[in-house]
Amino acid sequence: QNHVTYQLNLDHFAIVLPESTEEETLAILHKINDVISEFETPEFKKPMHVLASFGVVDFPATATNARDAFYKSYIALN
Repeated sequence: QNHVTYQLNLDHFAIVLPESTEEETLAILHKINDVISEFETPEFKKPMHVLASFGVVDFPATATNARDAFYKSYIALN
């Protein structure tokens, strides 16, 4: 598959899923969320729960260019 992940800054990532259907995209995001939720932090005295939020945009159907797609995915998070 041609999936590509970009680290935008310390804690923001972009995942590009070309030619993925909405169902495939949601399945991938659920799988990522499952892996993240199982993350353990043994170095801390109390358990830390790690969470993730996903902003999804259908490009090019709902965005005119990459900048617009990133902006719309950011807006979807808020």
